[in-house]
Amino acid sequence: MRFKTTFLTACMAAFAAAGTASHADTYPSKSVRIVVPYATGGGSDILARQIGAVLQQTWGQGVVVDNKAGASGNIGSQEVVRAPADGYTLLLQNSTMVTNLG
Repeated sequence: MRFKTTFLTACMAAFAAAGTASHADTYPSKSVRIVVPYATGGGSDILARQIGAVLQQTWGQGVVVDNKAGASGNIGSQEVVRAPADGYTLLLQNSTMVTNLG
């Protein structure tokens, strides 16, 4: 359990550092949306909310977790693909998508 907590903390720190370093003063200028293509309350949802909390605190902007479950993750993934390529819609996917042929 200790390794999992340390790993999660390291991942959140890396996400926060990457976002602030590459877009220093201009990003984000509005709320960021994290799409989770799975049901609310699952592991991916919990992880997205933890990452969102760290990003919100780091960036000083709102981070919204939006669950779009269905079709083995395809519905939420397609929504992110169709979103504007401005960096304000992120996708939190897991390893099951690698085997999804749909």
